[in-house]
Amino acid sequence: MPNVENKKIVLAVQGSFGHIFYATGILDAFRAYNSEQKAKGEKSLNAIAGSGCVEMLMPLALYLAAQDAETSMCDNVLDCDKNLPLLAQQDLAPPAVRLDAWQNYFSGLFKAQATWAKAGLNLATHTAKRHRMMGAGRFNFNSADPTHDEDVATRAKMTAASQNLFMYSSGLPGQTAFNPFSVAAKLPGLAQLYAAKTGPTLFTNATRADDFSEIYLYSGAAPDAAQKLALTGKANRRQLLRLTADNFFPSGARPPYLAPMPVEVDGKTQHWMEGAMRCNPPLAPLIDMGATHIVLIRFFSKDNRAPAHNNAEMNERFLDAMFSIPLQKEIESIEFNNQLAQSMAQVPAKTPIAAKLRDRRQVTIIDPADHDNPAFSPAYNQFLNTELNALSHYSMGDRQLQKQMTERGIEIGESLIKHLQAFL
Repeated sequence: MPNVENKKIVLAVQGSFGHIFYATGILDAFRAYNSEQKAKGEKSLNAIAGSGCVEMLMPLALYLAAQDAETSMCDNVLDCDKNLPLLAQQDLAPPAVRLDAWQNYFSGLFKAQATWAKAGLNLATHTAKRHRMMGAGRFNFNSADPTHDEDVATRAKMTAASQNLFMYSSGLPGQTAFNPFSVAAKLPGLAQLYAAKTGPTLFTNATRADDFSEIYLYSGAAPDAAQKLALTGKANRRQLLRLTADNFFPSGARPPYLAPMPVEVDGKTQHWMEGAMRCNPPLAPLIDMGATHIVLIRFFSKDNRAPAHNNAEMNERFLDAMFSIPLQKEIESIEFNNQLAQSMAQVPAKTPIAAKLRDRRQVTIIDPADHDNPAFSPAYNQFLNTELNALSHYSMGDRQLQKQMTERGIEIGESLIKHLQAFL
């Protein structure tokens, strides 16, 4: 695969827990390619950094730690639960969920019930009051009387309380709302996996619940002083923290059942939830680390243009949009940056321009799932649109299917490497 010394390649993997084994297979194909290139003394596809949501971190961490290893990384993912207690091996078993996740769920449920009861009592009281006023001829639905506004507000509160309570009826933790990594028994393994302080830097993100600001978490080599300044900003408005098993869980916690989850940061309690809501995967920290080329592997379709025929397909489109729109916004920002960088190259060196503008560099995004990207792959796009769907998230609990997904991922990865040779 062609490579130039000044290229700094990074790997960004978009996905969710239903895509872990496909991602493992694709990255293992990359590893096998690198190993072959190393044996021949030729350039390989080694990344200086990577990023992904929490579910993608295990295959990414294993890959980045040994990008040109001779042995496969697949068994490390397929067998990662073998030493866990039997109950914890059941990915969708509610009793295996962490205690604090259960506490979050039930405290939220009880609060929703209390709010609903209070709103119902207020509505009943107001309705009785309204009937008395109507009987006395003192209530007019078309008037601007404060009583009319109170009637609207009371009904709105009841509607909101009912919707909130209804959300809790669609599944307990461990079922539809459950991220399978939220298992207490997995804590030691995760702590070991992300303890490395050397090697390529791996990023994920979290969302702070009170203001929806994005938090960057990293493992591997710490960013240097200049990189930290770029990551956090001059006013330190964005948090940058080392990834631990304790903050790993909250960064993947999904509302309304498990999130927000409390996290201790510098002696103060913050509340976090899933970072994928901000961007899946985060691209900005990779640029701050000096990336020139971002290889983006999507598991949510960007360009599925066929009509949805039922609610299941509509839900699939919803997931595609939820995880792709923030990513697309970040890509558009990168494209705007590239336009500025091209413009700066035409400005004479003696022209007084701020260094921040003059130093802008172009960043190439290699996205085989985007019709508008030069690296678009029809074969990979077909894989996304025909083999992956909303049910993939529930199929991944089947041990036999896990192996099949991994093997299919290897096939996809080998095809991708051949396709991407012209772009790297």
